[in-house]
Amino acid sequence: QVRNNIKDLVSNGVIDGELAKQWKKSMDAKEKVETTKKRVEHGDVDAMLDLGKWYRHGKFGLTKSDEESYKWYKQAADL
Repeated sequence: QVRNNIKDLVSNGVIDGELAKQWKKSMDAKEKVETTKKRVEHGDVDAMLDLGKWYRHGKFGLTKSDEESYKWYKQAADL
């Protein structure tokens, strides 16, 4: 609930500044990953490739992991 309140305050410009920008960027990245994982659940090969790339480079808040990257690339290739 606190996260939702902060999100609303940042989105409406009530809270601004560098920390607000960083927080928004972090939340946007988290939402992007969650949305992509939902696409994966529906068999979206492009989403699997995106996750593979993001894990390989440690993008969007994901920890860099060759194992996770390989898993997603392989899953996409197997379809």
